[in-house]
Amino acid sequence: MTGTKWLKCEDPAQMLTFLRKRATERKLRLFALCCCRSIWRSMKKRRSRAAVETLERYVEELADADELATRQAAAYAAFQDEPDNCIEEIIAGIASDAALSDYWAAARSAIQAADVLAHNAIYYDDDIPSSDENQTAYHSRREVELATQCRLLRDIFGNPFRPVALGPAWLTSDVLALARGIYDEKAFDRMPILADALQDAGCTNEDVLAHCRDGLLPHVRGCWVLDLVLGKS
Repeated sequence: MTGTKWLKCEDPAQMLTFLRKRATERKLRLFALCCCRSIWRSMKKRRSRAAVETLERYVEELADADELATRQAAAYAAFQDEPDNCIEEIIAGIASDAALSDYWAAARSAIQAADVLAHNAIYYDDDIPSSDENQTAYHSRREVELATQCRLLRDIFGNPFRPVALGPAWLTSDVLALARGIYDEKAFDRMPILADALQDAGCTNEDVLAHCRDGLLPHVRGCWVLDLVLGKS
C-alpha cells in the first residue's frame, strides 16, 4: 500500500489488511457499524436491528457486555428463523464477533455486506430479465458498495501516510463545542462550519480544512478530524 493507492483504492479488504496493526478497536467497531447502517433497509428482523443499535450504544459505553451478548443471541436466533437470509447471518456474525471483542473479525464480516446488498438489489429486481444482465448489474452495484466502504475507511482513518497533529491553540471552546455537538447529534452537515471555526482559530492545515468541507465524502462517528479535535483514538 502506498499513499497514492490509499487515496484511490476501491477494495476495503486491502485497506483493512494494511490497517491491521494500526487500527484501534474503537475505529474498527465504528467501521463495522457504518457498514451495518448502510444495509439497514435490508434487515428484515427487528432483532438484527436491535443488535446493531446495542453495538452502537456499547461503543459509547452506554451498554454493557451482558446486554450486548443478549442482543447477539437474539440476532443469531433471527437468522435461524430465516437461514437463507444472508443479511441476517452477517449481522448475527458481526454481533457475535463484537460480543467476543473481536472487532477485527466484525469489520471483515461487514465487508461481506457489500456483496450481499449488491446481490439482493440486483437478483430481486424484476426489471432485469436475463442472467447476463443480472451479472453485469451485480458487478456494477458491488463496485459501488465497495467504493462506498473505502470512502468510509478514509473518513475514519484519514490518510495514514500523511499524519496530522492539531495545534493546541486551534482547540478553542467554540471548536470543541461544535465538534462535540456534531459527534453527539450525528450532525455531519455541520462539518464545513467546523472548518470555518478551526480556520478562525488559526488552523492552516489544508488536509483538515479540505476534509471538513468536502461535500462528496461521507462523515461518520470516528471521522479522523472529529477524533483529533475530541482526543479520541
